[in-house]
This record gives sequence, C-alpha cells and structure tokens, in this order.
Amino acid sequence: MSIEIQKQIKDNATSVSDFFSDLYKWTEEQEKEEKRREIRKTASKVGVSEAQKLLAKSHGSNGGSNGSNGVPVRNGTAELGTGSEPTDPIRRDGTAMAQYYSDWDQYDPDAEVDKIEDEAFQQQRAEREARQAEKDRILDEMALKPNGDRSRTSAARPRVKVSVRRSGRKVAPVDLAAPRKDEANRLFGAGRYREAIASYTAALDCLEKYEPPDEPSDQAKGENGGVGPDHDSPGQEQEAIALKVALLANRALACFKLEDWRECVVDASEALRFEPNHHKATLRRGFALARMKRWAAAAKDLDLAVSLDPADKKAVAELQMARRMLAEQAKEARAHAKCVMCDPTRYPTMPTRKLTVKVRRAGDPLPSTKPAIEEVPESSARPSAPRTYVPRSAGLRATQEVATAMAPAPGPSQIFSLEGCD
Repeated sequence: MSIEIQKQIKDNATSVSDFFSDLYKWTEEQEKEEKRREIRKTASKVGVSEAQKLLAKSHGSNGGSNGSNGVPVRNGTAELGTGSEPTDPIRRDGTAMAQYYSDWDQYDPDAEVDKIEDEAFQQQRAEREARQAEKDRILDEMALKPNGDRSRTSAARPRVKVSVRRSGRKVAPVDLAAPRKDEANRLFGAGRYREAIASYTAALDCLEKYEPPDEPSDQAKGENGGVGPDHDSPGQEQEAIALKVALLANRALACFKLEDWRECVVDASEALRFEPNHHKATLRRGFALARMKRWAAAAKDLDLAVSLDPADKKAVAELQMARRMLAEQAKEARAHAKCVMCDPTRYPTMPTRKLTVKVRRAGDPLPSTKPAIEEVPESSARPSAPRTYVPRSAGLRATQEVATAMAPAPGPSQIFSLEGCD
C-alpha cells in the first residue's frame, strides 16, 4: 500500500510541476503580447520610425546577455571556455610516478561527469534562450507593420495546383486515364502489384470504347458512320490507343510479377492486337509462354522480339532456351513414338469387322448390291490370342482362288468369313 501512495505522490508532484511550468510560460507570452500591443499603439501615434527607436532602446536595456546566468552568446551559441584556454605545448613534468597514482586515487570521475553534463545543459539552455530571443525580435518587428506578416508572404507563390480548362471543352477519356496510370506506375514501383493491377484496370475502363483502326467499336459508330458529338479527332484517338497499349503492356508485366501467366498472355495479346510490333508486349508474352512450357509459341514471340531489338540480351537468352527445350521435346516425342511402334505386345486399337463374302461361279452375273457387312462388337471380335493380319484388299483378290482350291465341287454358294481392319 505504501508503494502505491508513494507513486501517487510522485505523480501529483509531477502534475503540479508541469502546471506551474505551463502557467509561467503562458504568463510570459501574455506579457510579450501586451508589449507588442503597446508598440502598435506607439507606432500609430508617433510613427513607425519612432517606435523602432523605442523598441531598439528596450532591447538594449535588457543587457548584452540573453541568458539568466549571464552566459555570453555569440551567433546563437554560448561560449563556454572553448578557445579561452591557452594552447600551450605539452611539456613533460618532473612528477614522480607514485604521485600520479596518488592523484588518480583522489580523482572523482562522477564529479567530472556531472560537471560535463552541467556544461552541456547550460549550453543547450543558452541556445534555447537565443532562439527565443530571435523569435521575439521578429515578432516585435512584425508588430510595427499594420498588416502583420501578410506582406512577407504576399509575393510568395501559392502551393496550390489549379487545373484550368477552356469552357465548352469536354473531358477526354485520356485525361481521366492518365492520372490513374501515374498512380498505377507509382504502386508498381513500390512493389504493390495487385493494387497496381486495379489502377491499370480502372484506367483501361476509361478507354474501353477504343478499338484497333481496322475494328471500329460499336460505340464509336453512329448513324452518320462514326461522325457525331462523341467522335474523337484522329489525334485524340491515336493518343488514346497508344495509352491503352501501354496500360495493357504494363498490366501484363504486373501479372507476370505475380506469376499469373495466363492473364499476362491475355493482356499482351490484347496489346498486340492494337500494335502487332510492340516490343514489350511481344517480349512479355514470350516470357509468359515459356513459363507455361509452350515452347513453340514462346520461340515465335521471342524470335520476333529479338528481331525488333537485337541488343536485348534477356530476349536472346530466353529464345535460345526455348529452342533448346523445343528440340528436346521433339526428341522425346520421337523416342516415345518409336517405343510404341516397336512394342510387340501392343494390340491394335482399331475395331474389326466380320465380312461376309459370297463366291459365285463362272458366268454368274455380278451382284447389283454391295455385300452385307455385319458389325461385331470390339469385345467379341478381339481374339484371345493374336492372329495373323490379312489385308482386306489381298483377301478380296484371293477369294476366288481360295474357294477353287479348297472346294473341288463347289455348291451353289459358299460362305467365307474374313477378319480385317477397316
């Protein structure tokens, strides 16, 4: 309980000390303000020059020192013996070593530290009082002027950005999209890619009506064939298209930073739809396609990017990697196809059919209809053991010879069943 009481007493003492300190400062400020009001009255009665003389006399009567302890101040800094000591050269005295040890035992380091801290405190106090005196002097001089400090800032340039536009001019979509683009670029530079994408999207929404020159949008078309109050001039349209291409390319880069390869490809493709030879859009789409392991398309875009800018070392290195991976992919595909073709245990996957062939005698007329073909399910047509494959054309040509060789006295009709792949 005693600890809490002591803490409460300490807090109360601190609060009272702060209160009296604030009261003292407020009293001084009020006295200074009353003095300035008297200076204004004197200036209005006897003139500014006489008031300045009286003010100079009042400043001179305060004394040459600005500190309460009489510490002299020069250029706002108290002189605490820096330079007053004689700079004698170091001389070796004849004191015995035992005397040094005795003097060191009598040395009080705490007292020396307190002395150094007290000197620093006095210096800070003198500097603070010098700054306050300079502030009071400026305020006293301003009190002599009828307009106060307004005349000091009348010639200053205001820090206000005024946007002036001609009357009757409609705000163009480019004027709305440009600030959003600047904000998105700032966010991208700070590494806030998702917020940058949102700002790029907001800027692109302002330019939604613009399409490539060979694909005019429905909004741009009017009843008069695209001539109307909403139709932009050719210069404005070209500027808007260039801004839209830059926004799409930048948003593709932001998606690439987030490893969203699909969106990067979509935005870069949309930018290339407006400007097919745009280097940055082509390069970024090639990089994204390479990350998606679509080596053929990536090599095509990177080849175009290198042709547009042969000095781009990143594009050259990425193109070499894409071509190398494309060659390895083709090599693996050929090896896989070779293994599949040379596999002896592989069954044919094509469905088989049961063919019904009618053998005719010499002199019989040719049938007017095609032979009936009966579909057989794959499960029942597949044999339990592999059979010798007989091509269909060879079986049809040899049908009559086989029938003659195996049947010396053929009947009116014989039925043969042949297996084959259609």
